[in-house]
Amino acid sequence: MNIPYQSPPSVYSHADYCQDELHRRQVENTTVYGTVFSPDGGRYLVACSSIGMICCWDMNGEDRSEDEKDASEETKVDSSTSAHKRRRTIGCLSEGYWGNNKKRHRNDGRPILRVQVPGITSQTKSRTLYDIKFVRLSNDNHHLIVSGDVGIIVYRWSDFLNHLSTEQTTTKMITIEPVATFHPHPSVSEQSWSSVEAAGGSKHGTGHAEINSAEIDTELNVLYGASGDLFGCYQWDLETQKLLTTLPCSDYLHTVRTVPSTNGGCGNHTVLTGGEDGKLGIWDGKNGKLIEKMDVRLTMDANASLITSDTHNRNNGNVCWGQSSNLWLSNIDVDECGNWAVVCGGAENGSNGTPATAATPSNNGFLTLWNLPTRSMTSGHATRETLQSVRYNTHNGTILTVGNEPYLSYWSYSKANRVGRTRLNVPSGFAIALNDVNGVICVGGSSCFVDCLANEGNCAFSLPFS
Repeated sequence: MNIPYQSPPSVYSHADYCQDELHRRQVENTTVYGTVFSPDGGRYLVACSSIGMICCWDMNGEDRSEDEKDASEETKVDSSTSAHKRRRTIGCLSEGYWGNNKKRHRNDGRPILRVQVPGITSQTKSRTLYDIKFVRLSNDNHHLIVSGDVGIIVYRWSDFLNHLSTEQTTTKMITIEPVATFHPHPSVSEQSWSSVEAAGGSKHGTGHAEINSAEIDTELNVLYGASGDLFGCYQWDLETQKLLTTLPCSDYLHTVRTVPSTNGGCGNHTVLTGGEDGKLGIWDGKNGKLIEKMDVRLTMDANASLITSDTHNRNNGNVCWGQSSNLWLSNIDVDECGNWAVVCGGAENGSNGTPATAATPSNNGFLTLWNLPTRSMTSGHATRETLQSVRYNTHNGTILTVGNEPYLSYWSYSKANRVGRTRLNVPSGFAIALNDVNGVICVGGSSCFVDCLANEGNCAFSLPFS
């Protein structure tokens, strides 16, 4: 009897096993802090995480060689409706993810590209990436801007496309050479934490302050970085990579936004900052000078008639914030014209990052709308949950927010009124990506999955991060 030859089993490596197990546990505890659609019509979804990894998914999600005929036949069914095209855009991805053999998504819903940020390994203690976005520079090339514990890293998007355009996919981690890396100054606080760790303490320091958010003023050719220390907001020259100045802030910054000056907007190189001090900072980025800082809580209390609340709790006409005396700003977004800003955040001693419940009657977060030319708040809403990200939805004229509850909320464009909510699988949301072409929304947060919504009302499917 002929017995077919079988290759001997591979030699067991305990070191490889430990490495794989470490990676698996890290992925299971991943938090996705940043999500964004690619500028080429949103074909690719790109996300960054707490494990120092950038992942890319193909949102067209189809094997073109086998599905091209099916696509042409399906399009004949209803070629006049954009809704049909929207369903097809992510339909192939969802069918592939849920195991339908007719439509095969590349890598079955898993990332088709995983990029390890330089300077980060599995042994690196501080390796979180907090923010990711696309910027079109003066040379007309799109760049990917990533910020986190390692500072700010600038990539050419074309370098990613060189790998994404290949038909073959791989589960291996790759590295892509960045165009530039911007490191913040050594942090006094981080250095002191490192000293504590060296003495046997548990606080891990990197020796540098992290950058929680980054923005580029393409006209001035400068890069801004919101620092997680007392340095404030960094301003670098993109060409020389030299530090020009810092916009001083009294506390930890979470977010920075540049204001567009197109369509008659009030931009003129205006920069907005927000962080733990609860103040919306408005800066003259060209001259590096402060225009005004507005305390959000004092402004809300002074304009109590403009504020609505989830709990309806009031104290002498002011909104009740439980034990808190201060608010903090988590995120800012600016409309296309540069005349309006939406600001969200939480209460200092609110729910402390845990999901709010009906047993928690106090307000733990807020959403406010600001008119930038007059520098005045026009409306606001005190929320039960802490809001952690906000985004103008240009596709249908709403405002999107996520927070430390498993919901995506929809708000009126002109007033801070909640008009709807969608249940998410992600228990706590930190990032919102919007495809302006077809309205697809993706939400990342404290989960190793990214939720995808084909329309307002239901979560269509979730993408595994690794």
